[in-house]
Parts: sequence; C-alpha cells; structure tokens
Amino acid sequence: MNRFQLLDEQDSRIYFTFVPHHPHLFPLFEQHLETVLERVESTISSGYSKIWILKKIAIICEDKISYFPDNELLIEPNTFMDTSIQEGYIILLFIKESPSAPFELQPTRSIENHRNFEDAQKAATEQIASLKKASPHIEIKALGAKMIYDIPLK
Repeated sequence: MNRFQLLDEQDSRIYFTFVPHHPHLFPLFEQHLETVLERVESTISSGYSKIWILKKIAIICEDKISYFPDNELLIEPNTFMDTSIQEGYIILLFIKESPSAPFELQPTRSIENHRNFEDAQKAATEQIASLKKASPHIEIKALGAKMIYDIPLK
C-alpha cells in the first residue's frame, strides 16, 4: 500500500493497518473491514510484534478538516483474534518538506490515544501550529483515525 493514499480525500478505502514499531509500514488499506481481517489472519507470520487496525475519520490541515462521511456509523465486530475492540482515536502527522517532496510520516516515539475525536482533533491542530511556527515552509496534514484493534502477533 502506498502510504500517500491514506491522505487522499477521494479514496473510499477507510480501513488500514499500522505497525507501531515500524512506523513507515501500512501493510493493508481496504474499503471493507472483512477484507482487512482476512488478510491479517493470513499474514500472521509476518514477524511483527503487533499490528493496529484503524479506521480513517478525517484529514486535518491548517485551514480545513475533511471528514470521511458515515465512518462513525459503521459497526465493527466486538472481538477479532481474541482482541476486544479498542476505544480511542489517534493522530498520524505527515509532513511535506518542499513542494516537490512527498508527504512523510513524522517520526514519533509514541502515539497518543485520545478518548474522543474532538480531543484528537484539538491535539492535531496544536501540533500543526507548533510545527508550522518552528518551520513555516513545511506543509502538514494530520490523519485522524479511530483505533479498532490492537493485535499482538507473538
């Protein structure tokens, strides 16, 4: 999966996987959760210690927020691979250093889990403002996502 597709507001695929200890790995990106779950089960021996299954909620920029419609209305199964559905929202920041450069995921030591999307959105806005103050030339997009499953694989 091309991680830049995550920032495409027109892309109808909303479910994706993220490997937290390998922050540039987004192995799966699908329109339906069932497809992600089937593929996660078939790739268990991937060598990763854990994988997150997430749902895109919005793209947050300096001057606008683009929501993916009806995402919050979709219901996920309560458990998958003995893992209960998770609560909370995360923000992944992508930075573009120059107009010709691609967006790159900003490295982070840990990703903060927010209780609701409003708190995640506020945190993203504050992080964007702080980064823009330090480096006004960069372009930043934040992907707001809902945590669905945190699956340990070993």
